[in-house]
Amino acid sequence: MSVQVTSGANDGNFPLEGNTVAQLRQKLGAALNIAADASATINGIRATDTSIAYDGDEVVFARATAEKGV
Repeated sequence: MSVQVTSGANDGNFPLEGNTVAQLRQKLGAALNIAADASATINGIRATDTSIAYDGDEVVFARATAEKGV
């Protein structure tokens, strides 16, 4: 039982099912270099800090890409 968590090139499977996105960020932030302003998705669907990750879910933290100014 685990949750796959990815942040950039860093990823891993962790026994953290039942944790919210905020809890995952707090617990894995340093190890996976998760930016404080990174948005999250669970199984490809945008997630909030209160979204819960369940067994087998894939959580991806990513920063927004830069937009060229006008």
